[in-house]
This record gives sequence, structure tokens and C-alpha cells, in this order.
Amino acid sequence: VSTQSTGVTELRSLTQKAETVGGATGVISQQEFTDLIVDLLHTTTTRWGSLQTPLDGYVGFDSVLEQQRKKFLKKGFEFNLMVVGESGLGKSTLVNTLFKSKVSRTSCTTDAPQKIPKTVEINTLTHVIEEKNVRLRLSITDTPGFGDQVNNENCWLPIYDHINKQFDGYLREERSVVRRKQIPDNRIHCCLYFIAPTGHGLKALDISCMKKLHDVVNIIPVIAKADTMTIDERD
Repeated sequence: VSTQSTGVTELRSLTQKAETVGGATGVISQQEFTDLIVDLLHTTTTRWGSLQTPLDGYVGFDSVLEQQRKKFLKKGFEFNLMVVGESGLGKSTLVNTLFKSKVSRTSCTTDAPQKIPKTVEINTLTHVIEEKNVRLRLSITDTPGFGDQVNNENCWLPIYDHINKQFDGYLREERSVVRRKQIPDNRIHCCLYFIAPTGHGLKALDISCMKKLHDVVNIIPVIAKADTMTIDERD
């Protein structure tokens, strides 16, 4: 109450000052108008408190980046990775090595105690990884036995449709009238395309598939098991 009464008193004094400056003509100069505005900014005019920040003073918007950083660290990050390639190229092993944990399905090797069947459809495994108080929601999308069929024509089509389906679902959520507070991001952010280490370059299947997929996702070509190739083959 005292703050509001003080603000009213100061506003009345400013009004009287403006009437005195204007005089009989009712016109004030630019400098007089500037002085009145400066006095008004230093006047208690709101119910939240006094406005004492000078025109050239510190506001604090330089801390916006730090506020955003704390917000994202508290919320966590999302990363969706897709692996594409023929069977037996070490896709699961590479992904597990990258993130230093078993985030992908078990490799299909004869040394494994239980032989894991090949993937017959596109599957997504989601894990939450935390490192130095930073949480990462990691989703690994495994593709079917790509390129393992006798007829590999249009074998990239299920992968292409799956990527577009995730984009359509996210767009549908954003355009919805009643949106959720946090929309789950299932869009594929990156695709690791594994190339067989034959030493004979890219296959026609590899070229056609990467040409189709690069329109909808970021592709990183990976030469699988490159340590099995000779120096001449790598060159």
C-alpha cells in the first residue's frame, strides 16, 4: 500500500512539472520531454516495486544462454540413430562400442551362447544414458536383413517409409489443437550406412539406396570391418 501511494504521489508531481514546463502554450521542447521520460523511468509506477534501473544500466539478458543451457540439461537430450547394412557387418558391435554400453541387439555370432535370429522387421530400442549429470535418450533403429535377399529391388523402401512415418507423426503432433507439453521426438536424426569391405567399391545397391535415403535423413557411410582390408584396398 505504501509503495502504491508513493507511486501516485510521484506521478502527480511529474504531472505538475509537465504542466509547469508547458506553460500557457502547452508545448514542450524535445529536451524537456526527454527529461520527463527519464524521471518517469525512475519513478515507482508498478505494484511490483520501484523501477530503479538506469537507461545504460545492467539488465541481465546476457544470461539467457546460461538459462537455456540449464533448461536443456534438466530436460535432457534425444538422439535417434538408424543403422542400415547387410547382415554380419558388425552394426550392433559398432554402436555398442560408440556408446560404451549394450544399447543395440546382441551380435549374431557363433561364439554367442544363444544364436539371435535375424531381424525380420524394423525395430527400435530406447535407452537412457547419463554421463556427468547429462541425460541422453538414445533410440537405436535396427533395419531388416538389408541386401540379403535374392531380389534386392526396392529393398530400401521399408526404411524410407519408416523415416517418413516418423516425420509425419511429429508434424501431426505439432499441428494438433490439443498438444502435449513435451512431444516425443521419434524422428531419425542420423543414419549409419555400412558398406561391405570387399575392396571393389560401392555396389549398385549401395548407390541407389543412399541416393534415396539422403533426401530424408543424414547419412554417414561407414566401411565395416575396415581393418580386414589391405592398404591397397583402402586406398
